[in-house]
This record gives sequence, C-alpha cells and structure tokens, in this order.
Amino acid sequence: MVAPTLFARLDDRHLAGEIAGWLFERVAQLGLACGLILIGLALAMEGRRAVRARAFWVVVAMLILALIQWQWLQPWMREIKAAGEVTASAFGRLHAISSVLYLIQSILALPMLTAATGRRAC
Repeated sequence: MVAPTLFARLDDRHLAGEIAGWLFERVAQLGLACGLILIGLALAMEGRRAVRARAFWVVVAMLILALIQWQWLQPWMREIKAAGEVTASAFGRLHAISSVLYLIQSILALPMLTAATGRRAC
C-alpha cells in the first residue's frame, strides 16, 4: 500500500522510490529483529523441544527470507538504481523477486497470526 501511494502522491518518482526503499529496508530489519526475538524466546522457554515445532521452522524460514532481502536484494537494487536507466530491467527482476519473497513471508505468517487471534486461516 505504501509504495503505490508514494508514487501516486509525489511528483518526484526518484524521491518516492528512495522513501519506499528506505521503508522496505526498515521492514526487513524489523522482521529480522522480530524473528531473532521469537527464536530466542522459543529456545529459552522450550529448550531443544522448540526445534521440533513447525512454528519454529516457519519463523526460521521467514528470518532467512528477510535476511536475503536485507543483505542481498536491497543492496543490489540500490546499486542498479545508482547505475541509471540502462539497467531498469534488472531492477524490475529483482523487484519481482523481492515481491515474491514478501508474499511468501505473508503466507507463512498467516497461520501463526490466525492461531494467535484464535481464528482459523482462510
């Protein structure tokens, strides 16, 4: 919602892209922090039993996806943007990969979110 709104409301597309990129980087960092906290809490509360739980491995997978976005995709996208219009198709491919990773993280989180709220997933 945020990125399309930025591009629709701001006249400067470069500025909209910079703000969106900054926000996505913060989201990745927040995801990493939350993932590490959840894993740490699970291990502290359950010990080695935690690693047998499906939710533990879902959080690990989400953490890995967030790490890929933060440490690989986002820096690469910044480099491509700095290079200029010539590499726009490469940027588009990385943007698509990033979008798919966000979608996968959302799908992985849905059962945990619905379990936490006491509702069944779709």
